Amino acid sequence: NRYPGGAPRTPGYWKNWNTCSGGNQQYTAAALGGVEAGVYLLDDLLPQMLGSFTVETCEVGVSILSAQDIESGKNLSNDAAYTLARALLAARLNQDAGACVPTSLQMAPYGFDSLEQVLTKADEVLSKYGFDGTGSVLSNKDKKLKDAYNYALWLYGIIDAYNNGLICTGEYSH
Repeated sequence: NRYPGGAPRTPGYWKNWNTCSGGNQQYTAAALGGVEAGVYLLDDLLPQMLGSFTVETCEVGVSILSAQDIESGKNLSNDAAYTLARALLAARLNQDAGACVPTSLQMAPYGFDSLEQVLTKADEVLSKYGFDGTGSVLSNKDKKLKDAYNYALWLYGIIDAYNNGLICTGEYSH
């Protein structure tokens, strides 16, 4: 996001633009001027907090962005906590990279005054249910957690719309 207010990036972008996933995008970022030119890699914006869990390394960040258990590598994309964490991490990275910030008018249809309110609610859900990147947290199979599961997916939908540039848009840096 070269310019303040640049376009948000998807979790897939951040999963690939780093030094640990083998895609070599770090060389493209360097050729484009790197951080000094506003071209960020996942690594440049760590650590990040997701609830009470800290993403400190590129490898852990890529696992979260892939909705995978950070220890076993198991795909947990059917777990609402992992889905929410994936979107939340991308949104936090977008904000730290200078992506656009939705106005209160843009957030009003979702029942919020700001994107930060949504991100805070996501942090609260992840903290409440002990998300630490390992094991099942909010499975759709646990009937006792149905409301929390649905709430997490509702928050995810708002954050995903932001990450995909549907709430606010900006210029693409590359």
